[in-house]
Amino acid sequence: GINLYAAYGLSASRKSFPSARDAAKRALELNPNSDEALTALAFVNYQYEFDWKTAESNFKKAVEINPNNFTARRRFGNFLHKLGRFDEGFAQQKAALAIEPNSARILNEMAWGFYLARRFDEAVSYVKNAQYIDKTNAAALYNASEIYEHKGEHSEAMLTWKEAMTIEAAN
Repeated sequence: GINLYAAYGLSASRKSFPSARDAAKRALELNPNSDEALTALAFVNYQYEFDWKTAESNFKKAVEINPNNFTARRRFGNFLHKLGRFDEGFAQQKAALAIEPNSARILNEMAWGFYLARRFDEAVSYVKNAQYIDKTNAAALYNASEIYEHKGEHSEAMLTWKEAMTIEAAN
């Protein structure tokens, strides 16, 4: 909810993230075992407060409480990638993919993880799968363009970028 508005630039971070943090904390007062509230709080911890230790603790608690929490798994995976802990991040993302096997979103996020790990061929494979599942997924194409550029495949990068812009303009 609220924290996504700030993460995607739809509202001011200085307003949205504190509101999201407060809402998550209130939810945890009502139910200390709310995996959704822990996931939301962990997202605020790492995206806004840069409190990696607390974020990791909250993600771990959320996944422990509910191993089938797709959002906790995918966000925890993204968080771990940003810390350079790629194998742990992919383990979380693969668990998310097992929960929602046709999620173009998690496939695209895994592609970005492989990109960050400089495993470009795997990144291309995952981003193509994301695009296969959702042909209107411009984000996957933008990621693919970045990956192709780093592989030195500049013509493919440009074609993919243009395709992403075309899809985005049509939506």
